[in-house]
Formats: sequence, structure tokens, C-alpha cells
Amino acid sequence: MLDEAAALGLPPLEFSRWAYGNEWQEDLHSLVSTLLTQLQEGPAREVVEGLQAASAEHTNQQAERLLSGIMLGLDFATAPLIGAALQVYWTRLVARTQAAFPDQAFAPVDNARVCPCCGSQPVASVSRIGADTSGTRYLHCALCQTEWHMVRIKCTHCESTKGITYQELESVSGAALPATMVPKGAVRAECCDECGHYLKIVAMDKDPYVDPVADDLATVALDLLVSETGKARHGINYMLLWGEPADESQALEHANGGAP
Repeated sequence: MLDEAAALGLPPLEFSRWAYGNEWQEDLHSLVSTLLTQLQEGPAREVVEGLQAASAEHTNQQAERLLSGIMLGLDFATAPLIGAALQVYWTRLVARTQAAFPDQAFAPVDNARVCPCCGSQPVASVSRIGADTSGTRYLHCALCQTEWHMVRIKCTHCESTKGITYQELESVSGAALPATMVPKGAVRAECCDECGHYLKIVAMDKDPYVDPVADDLATVALDLLVSETGKARHGINYMLLWGEPADESQALEHANGGAP
């Protein structure tokens, strides 16, 4: 399996080609059951109860739309829970594959903008610290949590090295940011004037505990401000979904990493 995918330059566990069956449904049911033991009566509990009662056909359809980046017809209320279950399943699948083939590593793929394991888009990129990795940039997969190398100051959407700028949150008055915010410089939006997209980059030298998923959520205000400049977000966070593509063909092209 790994050899064949490597020969084709494709991710071996690519979600669009992988028959993931119903195993992920078990993860979803486990997650939903746990949540119901902690939720009181109210709108949130009603959403979770509705997901628990939903048919496998419905949840599979929702999963396919979520994985393909199709927001039309997607239930935004339950999408984060479905995304969480899919993350559990694919993270385990990657670990299981590595354990089954210890002498074969996941090989680089032809499309460096997507995960070499599952073919998903990144949620953000990480600038690491360490003796051998200081300053090295890795893209963090939104689905299976794999990280893969991409050189810095390069657009993660069109791979251009021209017109790269960085935006970050600052206090209007120049005072220190609130304690609930990430440290200054720890999360920035890497913007590309060539293709009009951006992806956040988190810097471990500014905050060694920075997390690409959690801190992406913590800096949603940065997304709103950058979007006002006309830039479109590249990548996905299953806990942070909004908007609708113009049509499904456009969404599928975006999910496959196609540049406009």
C-alpha cells in the first residue's frame, strides 16, 4: 500500500480514496455518549441527542461533505463533533499503519500542500524550536495531526515566494494584549498577495506551548480582520467553520489543493 502510493506520489490514506467504513461511527457514538453524561437540558444537549439518533447514512453523508470541504448542506451545529470523531479515527489509522509497516515511512507526495498521510489540508503551520529544528516550519494536518515540512516564507496555497506578508493582533492603544491572548508574535497570519490566501503560523520561540489547533481558535479575531482585506483562508479547522463555497465543484477543487 505504501509503496504503491509512493510510486503514484499520493497520500496512502487519502480520505477521498480510502473506504473508511463504519469504524469512525464507533468513535462518534463514544464521543456523543460521553458528552450526554455531562450536558444539562438545553439547546446543546438537543443537538447532541439529535446526532446520536441520526442514521449512519446521514452521518456518513455529513462526514463526506466535511472532508471534501463542501459546506452546502452541512449541519454546522454537529460538524465539529463529526470532525472530532474523524480526527480520532484518522489519527489512529496513521498510527496503526506505522506500527504495521515499521520499516516503511510515509513518503513525500507530489502535492506538498496537503498531508502526505491522509491528503487533508493543514490547520496552521508551526515554526519549531530545538537543536535540529529551530526555525523549521511544518504544516499541521487538520485531520490526522501529522506534520510535514515546508520551507518558510512560502505560500502554503500556491507555493509562491513573492508577496508574502504577515499580520498579527495588536492592542489599539499599544498596551499589552490581554492575558487570555497568545503572546505577541506567537500567532501570525501568513498572507500571499499572489493568490489572495492566508494561513496562520504559530511560533514556538515566542511561546513553547503554542498549539496550532487551539491557538487557531483563540485568534479567530485575526481571521475576521484578515478577511476584511479580501484574503481567503487556506486550510481548515473542524472546530471553526463558516461560509459556503459558490458550488460543489469549486469546493472539491479547493479540497484537493487546487490553486485558483
